Amino acid sequence: MNQEHKTQKSRVLMVDDDEDLCNLYQSCLEEEGIRFEKAYSLEQATLHLRHFSFDLVLLDLQLGDQNGLDLLLELKRNHQDTSILVLTAHPTIESAVDSMKQGATSFAGKSDGLEKTLEIIHSLLKKQAQSAKKPIMIGNSEPFRNILQQISQIKDVDAPILIQGESGTGKELLARTIHAESNRKKEPFEALNCGAIPENLLEAELFGYKKGAFTDAKEDRKGIFEACGEGSLFLDEVNELTLSMQVKFLRVIQEKEIKRLGDTRTIPVKTRIICATNKDLESLVEKDLFREDLFFRLSVFPITLPPLRERQDDLESLIQHYLDLFNRRYEKSIHPPSKSLLATLKEYPWPGNIRQLQNALERAVVLAKDQELLLEHMNLKTPSHPKKEDDPLVYSLAKEAFERQFLVKLLGMTKGNVSEAARVSGRYRSDLYRLIERYGIHPDDYR
Repeated sequence: MNQEHKTQKSRVLMVDDDEDLCNLYQSCLEEEGIRFEKAYSLEQATLHLRHFSFDLVLLDLQLGDQNGLDLLLELKRNHQDTSILVLTAHPTIESAVDSMKQGATSFAGKSDGLEKTLEIIHSLLKKQAQSAKKPIMIGNSEPFRNILQQISQIKDVDAPILIQGESGTGKELLARTIHAESNRKKEPFEALNCGAIPENLLEAELFGYKKGAFTDAKEDRKGIFEACGEGSLFLDEVNELTLSMQVKFLRVIQEKEIKRLGDTRTIPVKTRIICATNKDLESLVEKDLFREDLFFRLSVFPITLPPLRERQDDLESLIQHYLDLFNRRYEKSIHPPSKSLLATLKEYPWPGNIRQLQNALERAVVLAKDQELLLEHMNLKTPSHPKKEDDPLVYSLAKEAFERQFLVKLLGMTKGNVSEAARVSGRYRSDLYRLIERYGIHPDDYR
Protein backbone atom coordinates (compact mmCIF):
# COMPACT_ATOMS: atom_id res chain seq x y z
CA MET A 1 0.00 0.00 0.00
CA ASN A 2 1.33 3.40 -0.94
CA GLN A 3 1.53 5.51 2.21
CA GLU A 4 3.47 8.37 0.66
CA HIS A 5 0.81 10.91 1.61
CA LYS A 6 1.64 10.54 5.28
CA THR A 7 5.31 9.71 5.16
CA GLN A 8 7.24 11.47 7.93
CA LYS A 9 4.06 13.05 9.24
CA SER A 10 2.21 10.44 11.32
CA ARG A 11 3.40 9.41 14.77
CA VAL A 12 2.29 6.14 16.37
CA LEU A 13 2.76 4.87 19.92
CA MET A 14 2.38 1.15 20.65
CA VAL A 15 1.72 0.23 24.29
CA ASP A 16 2.27 -3.52 24.69
CA ASP A 17 4.46 -5.68 26.91
CA ASP A 18 5.23 -8.04 24.01
CA GLU A 19 8.61 -6.72 22.80
CA ASP A 20 8.71 -8.93 19.70
CA LEU A 21 5.28 -7.77 18.58
CA CYS A 22 6.26 -4.12 19.09
CA ASN A 23 9.39 -4.64 16.99
CA LEU A 24 7.32 -6.28 14.24
CA TYR A 25 4.93 -3.33 13.98
CA GLN A 26 7.84 -0.91 14.24
CA SER A 27 9.64 -2.43 11.27
CA CYS A 28 6.44 -2.44 9.16
CA LEU A 29 5.37 1.12 9.94
CA GLU A 30 8.79 2.76 9.89
CA GLU A 31 9.32 1.40 6.37
CA GLU A 32 6.46 3.70 5.36
CA GLY A 33 8.02 6.75 7.04
CA ILE A 34 5.70 6.63 10.07
CA ARG A 35 7.40 7.70 13.30
CA PHE A 36 6.97 4.87 15.78
CA GLU A 37 7.48 4.72 19.55
CA LYS A 38 6.91 1.77 21.87
CA ALA A 39 6.14 1.43 25.56
CA TYR A 40 6.04 -1.79 27.57
CA SER A 41 4.19 -0.36 30.58
CA LEU A 42 1.73 2.38 31.51
CA GLU A 43 4.57 4.37 33.09
CA GLN A 44 6.62 4.34 29.88
CA ALA A 45 3.53 5.24 27.85
CA THR A 46 2.82 8.19 30.14
CA LEU A 47 6.35 9.52 29.63
CA HIS A 48 6.01 9.27 25.84
CA LEU A 49 2.65 11.06 25.95
CA ARG A 50 4.16 13.79 28.08
CA HIS A 51 6.95 14.37 25.57
CA PHE A 52 5.17 14.01 22.21
CA SER A 53 1.83 14.25 20.43
CA PHE A 54 0.65 11.08 18.68
CA ASP A 55 -1.81 10.56 15.84
CA LEU A 56 -2.54 7.01 16.93
CA VAL A 57 -2.00 4.84 20.02
CA LEU A 58 -2.03 1.04 19.71
CA LEU A 59 -3.09 -0.10 23.16
CA ASP A 60 -3.01 -3.60 24.65
CA LEU A 61 -5.68 -4.12 27.30
CA GLN A 62 -3.52 -6.44 29.39
CA LEU A 63 -0.02 -5.23 30.32
CA GLY A 64 1.16 -7.79 32.85
CA ASP A 65 -0.72 -6.85 36.02
CA GLN A 66 -1.69 -3.44 34.56
CA ASN A 67 -4.98 -2.61 32.86
CA GLY A 68 -4.77 -0.77 29.55
CA LEU A 69 -8.20 0.77 30.20
CA ASP A 70 -6.54 3.04 32.79
CA LEU A 71 -4.47 4.62 30.03
CA LEU A 72 -7.48 4.73 27.72
CA LEU A 73 -9.32 6.97 30.19
CA GLU A 74 -6.33 9.31 30.43
CA LEU A 75 -6.01 9.46 26.64
CA LYS A 76 -9.63 10.50 26.24
CA ARG A 77 -9.28 13.10 28.97
CA ASN A 78 -5.97 14.71 27.96
CA HIS A 79 -5.34 13.66 24.31
CA GLN A 80 -8.70 14.03 22.61
CA ASP A 81 -7.23 14.42 19.11
CA THR A 82 -5.42 11.06 19.29
CA SER A 83 -7.02 7.98 17.72
CA ILE A 84 -6.90 4.81 19.84
CA LEU A 85 -6.80 1.26 18.46
CA VAL A 86 -7.27 -1.30 21.24
CA LEU A 87 -5.42 -4.58 20.61
CA THR A 88 -6.02 -7.69 22.68
CA ALA A 89 -4.94 -11.31 22.54
CA HIS A 90 -8.36 -12.45 23.82
CA PRO A 91 -11.00 -10.47 21.92
CA THR A 92 -14.62 -10.75 23.04
CA ILE A 93 -17.73 -8.83 22.16
CA GLU A 94 -17.87 -7.60 25.76
CA SER A 95 -14.30 -6.27 25.73
CA ALA A 96 -14.85 -4.61 22.35
CA VAL A 97 -18.05 -2.90 23.52
CA ASP A 98 -16.42 -1.85 26.80
CA SER A 99 -13.40 -0.38 24.99
CA MET A 100 -15.56 1.60 22.59
CA LYS A 101 -17.68 2.91 25.46
CA GLN A 102 -14.51 4.07 27.21
CA GLY A 103 -13.49 6.04 24.13
CA ALA A 104 -11.47 3.72 21.86
CA THR A 105 -11.63 4.62 18.17
CA SER A 106 -11.39 1.02 16.98
CA PHE A 107 -10.80 -2.52 18.27
CA ALA A 108 -8.84 -5.51 16.93
CA GLY A 109 -7.75 -8.95 18.10
CA LYS A 110 -4.11 -9.90 17.80
CA SER A 111 -5.24 -13.20 16.34
CA ASP A 112 -6.77 -11.30 13.39
CA GLY A 113 -3.30 -11.12 11.88
CA LEU A 114 -0.77 -8.44 11.04
CA GLU A 115 -2.15 -7.58 7.60
CA LYS A 116 -5.68 -6.90 8.84
CA THR A 117 -4.43 -4.80 11.77
CA LEU A 118 -2.19 -2.77 9.45
CA GLU A 119 -5.21 -2.06 7.27
CA ILE A 120 -7.05 -0.68 10.30
CA ILE A 121 -4.00 1.41 11.25
CA HIS A 122 -3.73 2.86 7.74
CA SER A 123 -7.45 3.63 7.73
CA LEU A 124 -7.26 5.45 11.08
CA LEU A 125 -4.20 7.45 10.01
CA LYS A 126 -5.89 8.37 6.73
CA LYS A 127 -8.93 9.67 8.63
CA GLN A 128 -6.61 11.64 10.90
CA ALA A 129 -4.91 13.23 7.89
CA GLN A 130 -8.25 14.08 6.27
CA SER A 131 -9.63 15.63 9.46
CA ALA A 132 -6.51 17.76 10.00
CA LYS A 133 -7.75 21.26 9.28
CA LYS A 134 -5.85 24.40 8.50
CA PRO A 135 -5.05 26.12 11.81
CA ILE A 136 -7.48 28.88 12.66
CA MET A 137 -6.47 32.08 14.42
CA ILE A 138 -9.47 34.05 15.65
CA GLY A 139 -9.64 37.80 16.06
CA ASN A 140 -10.00 41.24 14.53
CA SER A 141 -8.42 43.53 17.13
CA GLU A 142 -5.55 45.83 16.25
CA PRO A 143 -2.95 43.66 18.07
CA PHE A 144 -4.27 40.62 16.20
CA ARG A 145 -4.16 42.36 12.82
CA ASN A 146 -0.55 43.33 13.53
CA ILE A 147 0.28 39.66 14.06
CA LEU A 148 -1.38 38.72 10.74
CA GLN A 149 0.64 41.41 8.98
CA GLN A 150 3.86 40.03 10.44
CA ILE A 151 2.91 36.52 9.31
CA SER A 152 2.47 37.71 5.72
CA GLN A 153 5.91 39.36 5.82
CA ILE A 154 7.93 36.45 7.20
CA LYS A 155 6.02 33.29 6.26
CA ASP A 156 8.46 32.33 3.49
CA VAL A 157 11.75 33.34 5.08
CA ASP A 158 14.39 30.69 5.73
CA ALA A 159 15.83 32.38 8.82
CA PRO A 160 14.67 31.27 12.31
CA ILE A 161 11.53 32.82 13.79
CA LEU A 162 11.15 33.48 17.53
CA ILE A 163 7.64 33.63 19.01
CA GLN A 164 7.39 35.25 22.43
CA GLY A 165 4.37 35.39 24.71
CA GLU A 166 2.83 34.29 27.98
CA SER A 167 1.70 30.69 28.50
CA GLY A 168 -1.60 29.98 26.84
CA THR A 169 -1.45 32.74 24.21
CA GLY A 170 -1.31 30.29 21.30
CA LYS A 171 2.35 30.17 20.31
CA GLU A 172 2.15 26.71 18.72
CA LEU A 173 -1.01 27.70 16.83
CA LEU A 174 0.85 30.72 15.47
CA ALA A 175 3.76 28.49 14.42
CA ARG A 176 1.37 26.13 12.64
CA THR A 177 -0.30 29.09 10.93
CA ILE A 178 3.04 30.40 9.67
CA HIS A 179 3.82 26.94 8.29
CA ALA A 180 0.36 26.55 6.71
CA GLU A 181 0.64 29.94 4.98
CA SER A 182 4.19 29.40 3.76
CA ASN A 183 5.69 27.84 0.67
CA ARG A 184 6.57 24.86 2.90
CA LYS A 185 2.94 24.01 3.69
CA LYS A 186 3.05 20.66 1.84
CA GLU A 187 6.09 19.59 3.88
CA PRO A 188 5.95 18.14 7.44
CA PHE A 189 5.45 20.22 10.58
CA GLU A 190 6.91 18.81 13.82
CA ALA A 191 6.61 20.21 17.33
CA LEU A 192 8.69 19.49 20.44
CA ASN A 193 8.57 20.93 23.96
CA CYS A 194 12.18 21.41 25.05
CA GLY A 195 11.16 21.71 28.68
CA ALA A 196 9.46 18.31 28.80
CA ILE A 197 12.24 16.14 27.40
CA PRO A 198 15.51 15.09 29.11
CA GLU A 199 18.63 16.29 27.31
CA ASN A 200 19.79 12.85 26.10
CA LEU A 201 16.35 12.00 24.74
CA LEU A 202 15.99 15.43 23.12
CA GLU A 203 19.34 15.09 21.34
CA ALA A 204 18.43 11.64 20.01
CA GLU A 205 15.00 12.85 18.94
CA LEU A 206 16.34 15.91 17.11
CA PHE A 207 19.42 14.41 15.47
CA GLY A 208 18.72 10.67 15.37
CA TYR A 209 21.27 7.98 16.19
CA LYS A 210 23.31 5.12 14.78
CA LYS A 211 22.86 1.52 15.82
CA GLY A 212 24.91 0.89 18.97
CA ALA A 213 25.18 4.58 19.91
CA PHE A 214 23.70 3.65 23.31
CA THR A 215 22.23 0.60 25.03
CA ASP A 216 18.76 0.69 23.45
CA ALA A 217 19.92 1.83 20.00
CA LYS A 218 19.21 -1.43 18.18
CA GLU A 219 18.89 0.11 14.72
CA ASP A 220 19.68 3.35 12.88
CA ARG A 221 17.08 6.04 13.52
CA LYS A 222 16.39 9.32 11.78
CA GLY A 223 15.90 12.39 13.91
CA ILE A 224 13.22 15.03 13.52
CA PHE A 225 15.46 17.30 11.45
CA GLU A 226 15.76 14.58 8.81
CA ALA A 227 12.07 13.68 9.12
CA CYS A 228 11.04 17.32 8.63
CA GLY A 229 13.02 17.61 5.43
CA GLU A 230 12.21 21.06 4.06
CA GLY A 231 9.29 21.49 6.46
CA SER A 232 9.10 23.38 9.76
CA LEU A 233 10.31 22.40 13.22
CA PHE A 234 8.66 24.13 16.18
CA LEU A 235 10.62 24.10 19.44
CA ASP A 236 8.57 25.33 22.39
CA GLU A 237 10.18 26.51 25.65
CA VAL A 238 13.51 26.91 23.85
CA ASN A 239 14.74 28.70 26.99
CA GLU A 240 14.85 25.27 28.69
CA LEU A 241 17.67 24.01 26.47
CA THR A 242 20.80 23.24 28.47
CA LEU A 243 23.91 25.21 27.59
CA SER A 244 25.47 22.13 25.97
CA MET A 245 22.35 21.61 23.83
CA GLN A 246 22.39 25.29 22.93
CA VAL A 247 25.87 24.84 21.46
CA LYS A 248 24.70 21.89 19.32
CA PHE A 249 21.55 23.71 18.26
CA LEU A 250 23.53 26.80 17.27
CA ARG A 251 25.79 24.67 15.10
CA VAL A 252 22.76 23.28 13.23
CA ILE A 253 21.52 26.81 12.52
CA GLN A 254 24.94 28.05 11.39
CA GLU A 255 26.13 25.03 9.41
CA LYS A 256 22.72 23.72 8.28
CA GLU A 257 23.78 20.17 9.02
CA ILE A 258 23.33 17.61 11.78
CA LYS A 259 25.26 14.62 13.03
CA ARG A 260 23.45 11.56 14.38
CA LEU A 261 24.49 10.25 17.80
CA GLY A 262 27.28 7.73 17.33
CA ASP A 263 27.95 8.81 13.75
CA THR A 264 30.94 10.62 12.24
CA ARG A 265 29.36 11.89 9.03
CA THR A 266 27.26 15.03 8.77
CA ILE A 267 23.87 15.26 7.08
CA PRO A 268 22.67 18.51 5.44
CA VAL A 269 19.27 19.81 6.57
CA LYS A 270 16.93 22.44 5.13
CA THR A 271 14.38 22.57 7.91
CA ARG A 272 12.95 25.98 8.84
CA ILE A 273 13.16 26.56 12.62
CA ILE A 274 10.45 28.27 14.65
CA CYS A 275 11.10 28.66 18.37
CA ALA A 276 8.91 29.89 21.21
CA THR A 277 9.42 31.04 24.77
CA ASN A 278 7.39 32.54 27.61
CA LYS A 279 10.57 33.90 29.23
CA ASP A 280 12.61 37.03 28.63
CA LEU A 281 15.57 35.59 26.71
CA GLU A 282 17.55 38.82 26.94
CA SER A 283 17.32 38.62 30.73
CA LEU A 284 18.51 34.99 30.60
CA VAL A 285 21.43 36.07 28.41
CA GLU A 286 22.44 38.65 31.02
CA LYS A 287 22.38 35.91 33.67
CA ASP A 288 24.52 33.61 31.48
CA LEU A 289 21.64 31.10 31.28
CA PHE A 290 21.20 31.49 27.53
CA ARG A 291 23.89 31.95 24.90
CA GLU A 292 23.99 35.42 23.41
CA ASP A 293 25.05 34.16 19.97
CA LEU A 294 22.13 31.71 19.89
CA PHE A 295 19.72 34.43 21.01
CA PHE A 296 20.79 36.66 18.12
CA ARG A 297 20.45 33.82 15.62
CA LEU A 298 16.97 32.90 16.84
CA SER A 299 15.58 36.42 17.06
CA VAL A 300 16.15 37.53 13.47
CA PHE A 301 12.36 37.67 13.07
CA PRO A 302 10.73 38.00 16.51
CA ILE A 303 6.95 37.99 17.00
CA THR A 304 5.35 38.82 20.33
CA LEU A 305 1.88 37.42 20.98
CA PRO A 306 -0.17 39.76 23.19
CA PRO A 307 -1.98 38.29 26.22
CA LEU A 308 -5.75 37.88 26.04
CA ARG A 309 -6.31 40.81 28.43
CA GLU A 310 -4.88 43.07 25.70
CA ARG A 311 -7.19 41.57 23.08
CA GLN A 312 -10.59 42.37 24.59
CA ASP A 313 -12.06 43.13 21.17
CA ASP A 314 -11.36 39.52 20.18
CA LEU A 315 -13.02 37.96 23.19
CA GLU A 316 -16.54 37.69 21.75
CA SER A 317 -15.38 35.98 18.54
CA LEU A 318 -13.12 33.61 20.51
CA ILE A 319 -16.02 32.68 22.79
CA GLN A 320 -18.27 31.99 19.80
CA HIS A 321 -15.59 29.84 18.18
CA TYR A 322 -15.15 27.64 21.25
CA LEU A 323 -18.88 27.45 21.94
CA ASP A 324 -19.41 26.14 18.40
CA LEU A 325 -16.63 23.61 18.96
CA PHE A 326 -17.89 22.32 22.30
CA ASN A 327 -21.56 22.38 21.30
CA ARG A 328 -20.67 19.98 18.49
CA ARG A 329 -18.45 17.84 20.69
CA TYR A 330 -20.96 17.43 23.52
CA GLU A 331 -24.13 17.68 21.39
CA LYS A 332 -25.30 20.80 23.20
CA SER A 333 -26.81 24.09 22.00
CA ILE A 334 -25.49 26.60 24.53
CA HIS A 335 -26.25 30.21 23.59
CA PRO A 336 -23.62 32.97 23.41
CA PRO A 337 -23.09 34.94 26.64
CA SER A 338 -25.51 37.67 27.61
CA LYS A 339 -24.35 41.29 27.41
CA SER A 340 -23.82 41.43 31.16
CA LEU A 341 -21.83 38.18 31.20
CA LEU A 342 -19.72 39.28 28.22
CA ALA A 343 -18.95 42.54 30.03
CA THR A 344 -17.86 40.57 33.10
CA LEU A 345 -15.65 38.30 30.99
CA LYS A 346 -14.03 41.32 29.34
CA GLU A 347 -13.10 42.69 32.76
CA TYR A 348 -11.52 39.41 33.83
CA PRO A 349 -7.68 39.44 33.52
CA TRP A 350 -7.39 35.90 32.06
CA PRO A 351 -4.04 34.92 33.63
CA GLY A 352 -4.12 31.65 31.68
CA ASN A 353 -4.94 33.46 28.42
CA ILE A 354 -6.72 31.67 25.56
CA ARG A 355 -6.02 28.23 27.01
CA GLN A 356 -7.83 29.24 30.21
CA LEU A 357 -10.76 30.65 28.19
CA GLN A 358 -11.02 27.42 26.22
CA ASN A 359 -11.01 25.25 29.34
CA ALA A 360 -13.50 27.50 31.14
CA LEU A 361 -15.94 27.36 28.23
CA GLU A 362 -15.62 23.60 27.87
CA ARG A 363 -16.39 23.20 31.56
CA ALA A 364 -19.39 25.53 31.28
CA VAL A 365 -20.81 23.68 28.26
CA VAL A 366 -20.45 20.30 29.98
CA LEU A 367 -22.09 21.49 33.23
CA ALA A 368 -24.87 23.54 31.61
CA LYS A 369 -28.32 22.05 32.28
CA ASP A 370 -30.12 24.28 29.81
CA GLN A 371 -29.03 26.54 26.95
CA GLU A 372 -27.67 29.37 29.08
CA LEU A 373 -23.96 30.01 29.59
CA LEU A 374 -23.38 30.64 33.31
CA LEU A 375 -20.43 32.29 34.99
CA GLU A 376 -20.70 29.93 37.96
CA HIS A 377 -19.82 27.01 35.68
CA MET A 378 -16.63 28.62 34.38
CA ASN A 379 -14.68 28.44 37.65
CA LEU A 380 -13.30 31.96 37.36
CA LYS A 381 -12.20 33.79 40.50
CA THR A 382 -14.02 37.11 40.18
CA PRO A 383 -14.72 39.82 42.79
CA SER A 384 -18.21 38.38 43.21
CA HIS A 385 -16.70 34.96 43.92
CA PRO A 386 -14.11 35.54 46.71
CA LYS A 387 -11.49 32.89 47.40
CA LYS A 388 -12.44 30.44 50.10
CA GLU A 389 -8.87 30.58 51.35
CA ASP A 390 -9.63 34.06 52.73
CA ASP A 391 -11.01 32.55 55.97
CA PRO A 392 -8.37 30.08 57.27
CA LEU A 393 -9.93 29.96 60.76
CA VAL A 394 -12.68 27.62 59.58
CA TYR A 395 -11.24 24.09 59.47
CA SER A 396 -13.17 22.91 56.40
CA LEU A 397 -12.16 26.02 54.45
CA ALA A 398 -8.54 25.73 55.54
CA LYS A 399 -8.53 22.08 54.38
CA GLU A 400 -9.96 23.06 51.02
CA ALA A 401 -7.40 25.85 50.69
CA PHE A 402 -4.57 23.42 51.39
CA GLU A 403 -5.89 20.83 48.91
CA ARG A 404 -6.26 23.44 46.19
CA GLN A 405 -2.75 24.84 46.77
CA PHE A 406 -1.36 21.31 46.93
CA LEU A 407 -2.91 20.45 43.55
CA VAL A 408 -1.76 23.67 41.91
CA LYS A 409 1.83 23.15 43.07
CA LEU A 410 1.80 19.45 42.13
CA LEU A 411 0.40 20.02 38.64
CA GLY A 412 2.79 22.90 38.10
CA MET A 413 5.74 20.69 39.03
CA THR A 414 4.59 17.85 36.72
CA LYS A 415 3.44 20.19 33.92
CA GLY A 416 -0.16 19.01 34.20
CA ASN A 417 0.62 15.29 33.94
CA VAL A 418 -1.85 13.64 36.34
CA SER A 419 -0.20 10.21 36.25
CA GLU A 420 3.18 11.72 37.12
CA ALA A 421 1.51 13.83 39.82
CA ALA A 422 0.02 10.67 41.34
CA ARG A 423 3.43 8.97 41.33
CA VAL A 424 5.19 11.95 42.91
CA SER A 425 2.56 12.48 45.61
CA GLY A 426 1.95 8.83 46.41
CA ARG A 427 -1.78 9.24 45.75
CA TYR A 428 -4.01 7.19 43.48
CA ARG A 429 -4.72 8.83 40.13
CA SER A 430 -8.45 8.50 40.75
CA ASP A 431 -8.06 10.46 44.03
CA LEU A 432 -6.35 13.29 42.19
CA TYR A 433 -9.03 13.36 39.51
CA ARG A 434 -11.70 13.67 42.20
CA LEU A 435 -9.89 16.64 43.74
CA ILE A 436 -9.31 18.17 40.31
CA GLU A 437 -13.02 17.90 39.55
CA ARG A 438 -14.02 19.22 42.99
CA TYR A 439 -11.95 22.39 42.65
CA GLY A 440 -12.45 22.87 38.92
CA ILE A 441 -8.73 22.77 38.20
CA HIS A 442 -7.68 22.01 34.62
CA PRO A 443 -4.39 20.08 34.17
CA ASP A 444 -4.08 21.52 30.63
CA ASP A 445 -3.51 24.98 32.17
CA TYR A 446 -0.16 23.72 33.47
CA ARG A 447 1.16 22.08 30.28
